[in-house]
Amino acid sequence: MHALSLPALLLAGCAYPSFVSSKVIELTIPAADLTAVSCVSHNGDVTVHGDPAATEVALRAELSVRGYSQGEADANLHLLSLGKELDNGTLKVYGKYDQLALNNLSPCFTFTLKVPQQVAVSLVSHNGDIHANGTRGPVALESHNGDIVADAATSQVKAGTHNGAVRIDLANEGRLDGEIVSHNGDIVVSLADGISTSVHASTHNGKITPGRQLRDATIKKHSLRCRIGDGAGSLTITTHNGDVRLR
Repeated sequence: MHALSLPALLLAGCAYPSFVSSKVIELTIPAADLTAVSCVSHNGDVTVHGDPAATEVALRAELSVRGYSQGEADANLHLLSLGKELDNGTLKVYGKYDQLALNNLSPCFTFTLKVPQQVAVSLVSHNGDIHANGTRGPVALESHNGDIVADAATSQVKAGTHNGAVRIDLANEGRLDGEIVSHNGDIVVSLADGISTSVHASTHNGKITPGRQLRDATIKKHSLRCRIGDGAGSLTITTHNGDVRLR
């Protein structure tokens, strides 16, 4: 048996699947009787635009994967597919692939959707940013490693990321309920004048900064309680490592 030389061992240990293959899928789905849209990506950003004139969902999905050669990457791309289901008024869109076969080959699904403005949206990415703007229904936004940025007129919001910042502009006439969380990252929340909610914001390692006049406010270094409007709803804002700014 011949021993491998040190350079050969180092080369073998540093092998990296540097070749990439990708494709784009675009399609439209009729939105008659549609009440909710759910989009899930394990690796990749998810972006949703609410359009008041939309009568269908316009979907753009970019699929990509790596390989140790271009031929291998091209072959791996055939293992990725787009999942799409419509059930009881909810459209579910997601990436499908063989996790075992593509381990460490960076399968990625980046989604961009244009949806009717009034539908509820649920967006999830394990490794990727979440963006939502122009929506008016309930929003649920989740990323494990990524930022969350949203601009929505809604009465219900739920947003959470483990590692990332959160910046959300909220507008609504009346009650607002929700929860906004980041374990490691700053949170900035803007609340329009028409909103009614009671806010409880806290951080373990960070500071609280109120950027506006607040009613019945109790402000401490790591926590804040106040009312917006008549305080009818309940909004909790929490980060473990990061600052909180309320505007």
